[in-house]
This record gives sequence, C-alpha cells and structure tokens, in this order.
Amino acid sequence: MSDDPRRDSRAAHQNLIEGIEARRRSAPWYVRALNRWFDHGRQLEDALIAISTAWQEDRMKSAQSMDDLERRLAVQGEDFRERIAADFEGTRTDVRQLRLLVSALHASLRAMQEAVDREGALRMAEREEDRVHLARFSRLAEETRGNLNAVERILRTFDERLVSTDAAAAQSRREFGETTDSLAKRSEQAAGRLAQDLAQASSGLADLQHRLKERTRLTDEAVAAANSKTAALAARLNEVHRGEPYFESSDGPARFDDFYFAFERRYRGTREEIARRQQVYLPFLSESLPVTRSSKDQAPVLDLGCGRGEWLGLLRQEGYAAAAGIDQSERMIEICHSEGLPVTRGEALQHLRSLPDASVAAVSAFHVVEHIPFSVLLELLSETRRVLMPGGLLLLETPNAENALVATVNFRHDPTHRHMIPPLLLSFAVEHAGFGEPTPLRLHPYGPEYLVESSSSVARRFNDFFFGAQDFGLVAVKP
Repeated sequence: MSDDPRRDSRAAHQNLIEGIEARRRSAPWYVRALNRWFDHGRQLEDALIAISTAWQEDRMKSAQSMDDLERRLAVQGEDFRERIAADFEGTRTDVRQLRLLVSALHASLRAMQEAVDREGALRMAEREEDRVHLARFSRLAEETRGNLNAVERILRTFDERLVSTDAAAAQSRREFGETTDSLAKRSEQAAGRLAQDLAQASSGLADLQHRLKERTRLTDEAVAAANSKTAALAARLNEVHRGEPYFESSDGPARFDDFYFAFERRYRGTREEIARRQQVYLPFLSESLPVTRSSKDQAPVLDLGCGRGEWLGLLRQEGYAAAAGIDQSERMIEICHSEGLPVTRGEALQHLRSLPDASVAAVSAFHVVEHIPFSVLLELLSETRRVLMPGGLLLLETPNAENALVATVNFRHDPTHRHMIPPLLLSFAVEHAGFGEPTPLRLHPYGPEYLVESSSSVARRFNDFFFGAQDFGLVAVKP
C-alpha cells in the first residue's frame, strides 16, 4: 500500500499532453476541410466580384457604343435628308424653268402661226414658192408642237417620279426613324435585362457572403468549443499527472486526502509497525556509508513519497540527521511536520531532476512504483542513478506479485494503485538503469494462523503461493 495517495507523475503523460496541445494548436481535420471550403467560397466570391466588375465595365462600354452609334446615325440621317431635299428642290426648279421655256416656245409658235396665216392670205396669189415654204414651215411647227407635247409628257412623268421619290424618301426617313427607335428600345431592354441580371447576381453574391460569414462563425464557435474541451481534457490530465483521485469530489483533493489518510490508518498499520518492518533496510544503508565517504549525521538520504514519515523517523532515530522527504499530499506533509521531519511538497521525478549529479547517498521509495506508469518508473530510475554518489544506495519496496492473494485481492484495495510490477521485471529495470545486481528481499509473510498445517510439499507450495511474502524489497548499488 502506498505512502502517497497521488503518485501519478506529470512527466508520465508529458508526451500525451504534448500531443493534445499539438492537436489543439493545429486545426482538426474537419476544421481544415471547412477552411478549404471557405477558401473555395472566398475564391468564388472574388470571381463573382471580378465578373460583376467586368460586366459593369462592358455595360458602360456598350452604352457608350450605343450612344455613339445613335449620334452617328442621327448625323448621317440628317445629312441624307438635307442632301435629298436639296436635290429635289434643284430638280423642281429646273422643271419649272423648263415648263416656262416650253410655254414661251408655244406662245412664239402660236404668234408665228398667226403671222404666217395673215401673211399667207396676202401673198397667196403672189408666189407659189412662198406657199410651199409656208407649208413646210407649218409642218415644222406641227412637229415642234408635237415634240413640245412629248417633252411636256416627259416632264409630267418626271414630276410624278419626283413625287414618288419624295414619298419614298419620306418613307425611308420614317423607316430610319422607326429603326433607330427600335434599336434604342432594344438597347434599353438589353440594358434593363443586364441591370436585372446584375441585381440578381449582386443579391446572390450578398447571400453567398452572408452564408460564408455564418459558416465561418459556426466554424469558429466549433473550433473554440473543441479548443475548450481540449484545454479541459489537458487540465484533467494534469490533475491525473499530479496524482489526483480518480473520482470527482465537490471538496477536491482535500476530501480525498482525508479519505486516504483514514484508509491507511485502518489497513496499512500503525507508524510503529511500519517502522519496525523497515528496519530490515538499515544494515544495507550503514554498509554503504564508507563507500560513499559519508558520515551518518551528514549522509544525504532522500525518501520519495515519504507518506506519514515512518522511514524518516526511523532514520532520525538512527542518527541520519540529513535525511529528508518529499510528498504531494498536504495531509501527509502536515503529519511529518508535526513530528519535526523535514518534508517538502513536490513531485518525485521533478525533484530528482532539480538535484545535481552525485549529490545523494541513498534514495528510497517504499510502495511508490506501483502508483506510476512504467515509463515514468524508467525515468525515475535513470534520474536516481544520476543523483546518487558512487556506491550510493537505491531502496525499493512494492506489493509482491508472486503472492496470488496479494496480486488478485489485496492490491485492489488501494484505489490509487495502477499495476503490479513482478520482482523479475523490477530487478531487470533496475539493472538496465545502470545499477549493479540488485539484492531481492521477500518480506512480510502472513502469520502462522493462515497457513495450511501439513508437511506435504503441496501444502508448502500452497502456503508459499497464497500466504508467502506480501511485499518485495530490492536493494541496488550505483557502481
């Protein structure tokens, strides 16, 4: 049974804490996936903004082009109308002048005919030759009159064609105006549709931006919640590293200290009984003093997980004035201080790491190793070898896994026990840490009242297996 109710070393789970912190620092896979999705969304948003900007520029260019086209068409149409009107007016003037000329010619012909008629009546009898000339002249006048009539018909036809051409020009002007109006209307309709499309695109973009912001907010909240849970888990692991009890209590560690102190007082035994059991280690300690060149009153002995201080009290009685202890339980430290024992509060492995090399004559840890992870045990052995003087002593004690009753029942009585360490495994771990071959001690067998009374080999083996040594001690020396 342990002298320390909270032996879980913080260093035992350092790798696990670092892993959790690394996970907390680096976003989880779903957060990274959401971030990639948000990056795609932002890229889409940028693309939509670029498209909208390009569309606005194209729309402005199209509107400017339509305005230029309308202005050019208006100018060209006006020039065309003016040229047609000028040509028609010149043609009408020429026709009027031609008609006046024809009218004057008709009048001259009539006057000439009248003169001829009068002159012919006077001279008809005089000259036959003049009559011939007059007849020829009359025919010529008739032909001229016929030609003038033909010219007049041509002029009327031309006048009709001018009227038709004027009507066609008016129709062309109307059609040109209608075409221009239709083009302007279609341009306005196209601009309206483009404006509507832009409004829809802007609305869709705003909705997308809103959804992206909402998704970002939800993701941030999820990440914050995950970080909070991770931090809570890390804090809980730190509590486990400090050896906090495995159950929740409204009063915290103080309540567990009270429970564990009462539990040890009832089932571990009295201080005097425990001190009597630990006397077996004193000869090993005294034999190591000449090797470490230490006097008894100055030999620095460190007891890890000193608990109620039974071993420290025994050392003080034997004259080891420099012996000191370390523990994590406030209640156990109070008991040690009430006995005048020098005990400090701290974690065993961290305390060893704070000591200089070859500065301690002996290190003891009674019923400690079964409370810590095996990886921490290996580190503790390595640090112990470093701080021990050459020839320094390592003293360990743990429940004996070779005892079936201890291994299956008694070991489970203590709620802070982690796992049993068999003697073979513990001895090998000590040797592997650089110590010499350890001395095993099988201690504290059950009393005679528990033994099967028989001289048979089966009874002896049964008694050894179930009622033999309850604890396994180990003594090792640093070379």
